Amino acid sequence: MDKSKVSSGAPQERALENWLQTEVAASYDELKADPSLALSAADMRAALAAAHDRRTGNGDAAVQVTEAPEQTDLVTAIRRRIEPSGGVDLPEIKREPIRPVDLE
Repeated sequence: MDKSKVSSGAPQERALENWLQTEVAASYDELKADPSLALSAADMRAALAAAHDRRTGNGDAAVQVTEAPEQTDLVTAIRRRIEPSGGVDLPEIKREPIRPVDLE
């Protein structure tokens, strides 16, 4: 793969790539280290609705949260949804180590 072709994209593509490699990667690493930092879906909807209301000047929030829901990580949330129906036993999948990529 020719690196010059990847880095010579439009400014928007370079900005997106930079954002992914810096902010998104840092946020991912932070959440992997401390999953309690994650927002629930309800919290995220409320935050997005509030941000939308601020941008549009709409005083009526589309989503109103009366109390903060319990924050859980994704695994716990999935288990809570599936366990009432008997759960699912999935086999562990063995993974190979990540192979180095030659970009030249």
